[in-house]
Amino acid sequence: MHRSSSALVILTLLWATLLPSAPPLEAAEPLEAAESGGAAESGGAAKATAREGDWTYWRGPNFDGISPATGLPETWDSEGGEGSNLLWKREDLGGRSTPVVMNGRLYTVLRSEPGTRREGERVVCLDAASGELLWENRFNVWLSDVPAERVGWSSVVADPETGYVYVLGVCDYFACIDGETGETVWDVPLHEQYGMLSTYGGRTNFPVISDELVIISGIIINWGDRARPNHRLLGFDKRSGELVWFQGSRDLPDDTTYSAPSVVTIDGQKQIILGLGDGAVWGFQPRTGRPLWHYDLSRRGLFATPLVIGDRVFASHSEENINGATMGAIAALKISGTGENTTAEELWKIEELVVGRSSPILLDGRLYVVDDRCKLWIIDAETGEMIAERITIGDRKQWASLLYADGKIYVLTENGRWAVLKPTDEGVEFLDKGRLREEAFHGSPVAVDGRLYFQGTSALYCVGFPEPSQASAAAKSSEAVAAATSRESAAEAPVSKNPEPAWLQIVPAESLIEPGQTVELQPRLFNALGQPLEASTEGISYEVEGAGSVSGNTYTAPSGSEHLAATITGRIGELTGVTRVRVIPPLPWKFNFDEADDAPETWVGVRYRHTIRPVDGSPALVKVTTIPKGARSQSWMGPSDLSNYTVSADIQGTTSEGQMPDIGVIAQGYTLDLQGNAQVLQIRTWTPQLRMAQTVPFAWEPNKWYRIKFQASTEEDASVPGGKVAVLRGKVWPRDAEEPAEWTVTARDESPQLAGSPGLFGNAQVTELYVDNLEVTPNESE
Repeated sequence: MHRSSSALVILTLLWATLLPSAPPLEAAEPLEAAESGGAAESGGAAKATAREGDWTYWRGPNFDGISPATGLPETWDSEGGEGSNLLWKREDLGGRSTPVVMNGRLYTVLRSEPGTRREGERVVCLDAASGELLWENRFNVWLSDVPAERVGWSSVVADPETGYVYVLGVCDYFACIDGETGETVWDVPLHEQYGMLSTYGGRTNFPVISDELVIISGIIINWGDRARPNHRLLGFDKRSGELVWFQGSRDLPDDTTYSAPSVVTIDGQKQIILGLGDGAVWGFQPRTGRPLWHYDLSRRGLFATPLVIGDRVFASHSEENINGATMGAIAALKISGTGENTTAEELWKIEELVVGRSSPILLDGRLYVVDDRCKLWIIDAETGEMIAERITIGDRKQWASLLYADGKIYVLTENGRWAVLKPTDEGVEFLDKGRLREEAFHGSPVAVDGRLYFQGTSALYCVGFPEPSQASAAAKSSEAVAAATSRESAAEAPVSKNPEPAWLQIVPAESLIEPGQTVELQPRLFNALGQPLEASTEGISYEVEGAGSVSGNTYTAPSGSEHLAATITGRIGELTGVTRVRVIPPLPWKFNFDEADDAPETWVGVRYRHTIRPVDGSPALVKVTTIPKGARSQSWMGPSDLSNYTVSADIQGTTSEGQMPDIGVIAQGYTLDLQGNAQVLQIRTWTPQLRMAQTVPFAWEPNKWYRIKFQASTEEDASVPGGKVAVLRGKVWPRDAEEPAEWTVTARDESPQLAGSPGLFGNAQVTELYVDNLEVTPNESE
């Protein structure tokens, strides 16, 4: 499900002149060319309408950190002035993301209006040559534990075919934005609709484009049979936002992670390869989501992005190794085979090399990698033998990945140190190095059109030769280097070599509809390599487990006022495909759990963390304390386009070792939280930032039922940007007492969340909490 955007789009200098097209640059040659057999008849290589040499993904269009850009300087300064190669600097655009560049425009994601009551997140678009702001698209951070300093963790991805850019915000708001205008094309709050986790660490995954899909992943605590935590991938139609496939890995991963995906072709089979929260490197088919292989590397989640060159995968981590008590490793894998016969073979592994964040590059058979302490290591990619080690780049943490361009390696570090290196037979030569005080680099360097872009937390820098003649002279001397570093992507096998159906997909993969509404099911067939087939699906049959029925390819939900779920299995021969539907009626809703054996199946993020149990003689929803890493959680009950409603429920907290829980309800993107240990009642939307929060003292007792009531409404106010505000009102009183006439706490948000799913909040780390007699009702007209 996706909803209308509440993002505020600010358009500035919309018709600014774009840069002229750069001359075509040679594409990038694998370490070992994969056996291809020619391009797939279904389209094979992705269409490309952007200029060659654009940097549309944070690791580059070939996912390898290598740019064909030439004419780049060997040094740079951050202040500008006469003789400086600092072309422009934007001190208002500091952040931790890596920018992307497409068609002369630079895109990045960062904080919006920091430190104010309107703080949020934004995607900005700049003229890449001048640094001039063309537009920004602003959106809220809501129902998230991410600190403001970690906003803009991910990077946007740009799609040359559509001209769209895609962003995953730190609260798991996922949006498709028109790269020309900055208007939101479609969006979906992944936390509300799918249960994607947004945690204090700020770890946010990177979207990637593959053919007609945009794919994103994260730890997801979903509904029904997918209620257990799992690092899952979601493939959305990049134009419409329809969910095409929804695939998991293994339940109960240890970490949220941000290892970014690479889309590659090996043995004629297209794959998406990334590290997941279960400590393994995985390969999936990007069109179907079909898992192909995995390799267990760590006991904890993987953060560094694997490098894939040809049929080789180089993956690293900084956590506990699978065996023994050592920390960190880097491994080389060889991937071979197709379909269910795809395998990953370990070629070599070096343990106790702690590389948890930075992704390596591969040059002339050598792997260049920076460990977490800013030390450069050079490894023979074939044998794993060490060529050079512990070359000091900096003295603190390393976040940024390496960039190779114009015969040089560019390195940025967390404490503002930077270096420009030249590969040599013995290792590397330092062409220059320096340090920017009061600066930190989390994003990686980017090179496009003879310019370098460095995203620091204090500023965004553009560096290059100010005079075209200087750049031309440098480019001429670097042509041989650029040719040597180009790599062509391997082609897919022709579909005619694998014409038999091997996978059935039912689209959409998930739906949320009202009673009596329908879903048009689209069956699609793929071969063993995950390539689409034009084979007929006329003989498909469907089985429905749960509510509703299917006639032809149309699912119809039953009428009524119940919250229902259905799992629909399509079958063609021995192939099966599954889609799921939630049927949610319009408001009002009432839940008393008297006849329930389990928490409502349609609620997102509930069943794994809650159970139904008698409390004081009546069944109630119980949030238990025995769930690892799930004691503090949120859950959602329905669609995200609801607004102007009230949530109320009976609540009770217990006590243990002098501790009490926190109990809350969620409405329209805001939480009313009754805090036990603090003895306060709080309205908020963003936990660490509290930009619009209101908190009042409120004494309450354990083992006593209370009634909580939370009203969210949107009101007109011409004095604020956007002309609307959210007004939030909350009250709590003993259940056996009369409801007070006055609200206990009221808050106002001038950067309003205009819609959101009703839900629950609970913090039961030490002691349990109970919920009963829950109601969600439309606000009464005044």
